[in-house]
Amino acid sequence: RVPNAPPDGEVAQGEIRTTGEIQVLVGTRFVDPADIQYSGLAPSLIGVWQINVRIPEWVAPSDAVDFVVLYRSRLSNLQNGTVLKTTIAVRQ
Repeated sequence: RVPNAPPDGEVAQGEIRTTGEIQVLVGTRFVDPADIQYSGLAPSLIGVWQINVRIPEWVAPSDAVDFVVLYRSRLSNLQNGTVLKTTIAVRQ
């Protein structure tokens, strides 16, 4: 739930940020909170949660780097007891 979200089926007008602490795990480490640039509803898209994260230099280039979000004690890669694998591609 995002405070001040538009009604279901409507586009977010501008930035509507999530509240509370968010953590992002890239590879095997959490990124510095300062590198999480935005977390909230994606402007101009319906029902999309957008997270902008600067990928730290310590992340080695790879086609499949693990990516997990921890928000309000919930892991983005756990759904109904099933572990999901989410990866991003990192280039130099």
